[in-house]
Amino acid sequence: MKSGWMRGIIILLVFVLGLSIGYFLPDRKEKMDVPVASVGDEIITELMWLNQLKEDYGEQVLQDMIDRKVVFSEANRLGITVSDKEIEQEIQKMRKAYENDEQFLNSLKEQSGTTLEQLKEDMRYYLTWEKLATKDVVVSDPEIEEYYNNNLYLFQEPEKVHAWQIVVSTEEEAKQVIRELEEGTDFSTLAKERSMDLLTANQGGDLGFISLNDSYFDPSFLEVAFSLKEGEISSPIPVEKGFVILKVTEKVKERIIPLDEVKDTIRKEIALSQVPSLPQVLDQLRKQAKAQILINDNGK
Repeated sequence: MKSGWMRGIIILLVFVLGLSIGYFLPDRKEKMDVPVASVGDEIITELMWLNQLKEDYGEQVLQDMIDRKVVFSEANRLGITVSDKEIEQEIQKMRKAYENDEQFLNSLKEQSGTTLEQLKEDMRYYLTWEKLATKDVVVSDPEIEEYYNNNLYLFQEPEKVHAWQIVVSTEEEAKQVIRELEEGTDFSTLAKERSMDLLTANQGGDLGFISLNDSYFDPSFLEVAFSLKEGEISSPIPVEKGFVILKVTEKVKERIIPLDEVKDTIRKEIALSQVPSLPQVLDQLRKQAKAQILINDNGK
């Protein structure tokens, strides 16, 4: 999923809410001439702001609106749909790159300025576009099996553990946390109360599933995590911020993902390799729909 599409959604919202109101309601244009920011004695008005957005991103947003209309109209004509389940499956693939849901959502907001709902809409557009591109391609089961057997390394999942952490500043504090845990205090409760790592503290210390080759963590940290048994709590581990107490709640052995779990993904990959590039497909759809931008560079 390209981040440009995500940014386009946000720009589109501002554009539609601001400019459409401004140009269709006679008295709105005057109301838009109100300050939204100041730099010393200079004022930036809402109208100036929106006009700048139009100048910088207007054509990009308009083209995105056209492309979405073209894709969804053609899909509707052909009876092609994308289910909520398909969208969720794709989002779950993206989530795997993050430690937990909160980190995933924060990354969406910080890197592309989008929300989960906006991502879902972008995903529906992209998957519909893919389905249109591959609608006439037939991929047989033997082709899928051959691809799977020839590319087993692509479907290898490393050993993983579900780890939880509490980060404190001193070794003495870490030992105190361990004593409280041994006395029966809930790990997640202590993480929320004591852990200095605010991102995981809010999740009760949940780091999610981590693998032994995870570059995000120090090798010594990973060594301890993978040496623990399920339910076991570590001794204090020195880290840059202080000391960590780890707990492992689940261990998953290394495996090759079964063909049944990746069959649809392989089918799509093979189909996409047999059609023109997605931008070429979109260009064909635009021509077929006689889609065009009716304004010039000056917006007239």
